[in-house]
Amino acid sequence: MAPDVLPRSAGEDIFGIDAWGYHQARLGYPDALIDHVFGYVGIGTPEVVEIGPGTGLATGLLLDAGARTLTAIEPDRKLGALLRRNIADPRLTLVQSGFLDAPLAPAAFDLAAAACSFHWVDPDRGYAKARDVIRPGGAVALWWHSYRNPRHDAFFAALAGSLRNIALPPSEGSAGYLYLDEARQRDLLLSHGFADVDHQLYRSERTLTAHEMRALYASFSFVRILAADARERLLDRIANLVETQFAGRAPNVVLTPLYLARRPVDE
Repeated sequence: MAPDVLPRSAGEDIFGIDAWGYHQARLGYPDALIDHVFGYVGIGTPEVVEIGPGTGLATGLLLDAGARTLTAIEPDRKLGALLRRNIADPRLTLVQSGFLDAPLAPAAFDLAAAACSFHWVDPDRGYAKARDVIRPGGAVALWWHSYRNPRHDAFFAALAGSLRNIALPPSEGSAGYLYLDEARQRDLLLSHGFADVDHQLYRSERTLTAHEMRALYASFSFVRILAADARERLLDRIANLVETQFAGRAPNVVLTPLYLARRPVDE
């Protein structure tokens, strides 16, 4: 892996360093996205496995939408503890494990879902396991929030130079924004035996204060992994940029690509 990309293993515990800060800073997911996922699955009360639920931002939506059961696979014990506090639902089972090591029965689920997490899983093994644990005709749903979009977001365009020498998560790095590359994601799903690939792209726009922007960036893996002094300098620079160049409220454009695919029925 290129030196400017964080190892996938970093995703197992980097977010639990400040689980509540992560939970508060991150944006929820569009209702239309969840509706589209359930419409694609075509089962009113599917059995769901969620890969990397974190603090439960997507978990609660999947349960509210009608999941009959939801098995959440979360390696970070601090995130898992907060997930348990956030969601008390008898349909929810939390498994504290990485997805690849989780003891999941073959063809046990109607839907495998991953919100802002699948890039922390080795892709070849991850796609193969996701396909194995869903039933023939079942679906995989992968989606991400892209908070930093220089083509659409004046604040990030102004900040981008400050991030040039910082190792980014495996969804970005030297190869760019991989989850926004529709052709690449389609090829990955098709080459791993999925069919009927569907892609949707959602967009939201908001403005954030210096405090809110600082909290958002403090939740990112590539900021959390920095040494304390370097991290504080970067976060101070972010807050100062909001105050000095954006009069205290900076734009934040969030793109949310969703990829759906199906395990062929005739297997």
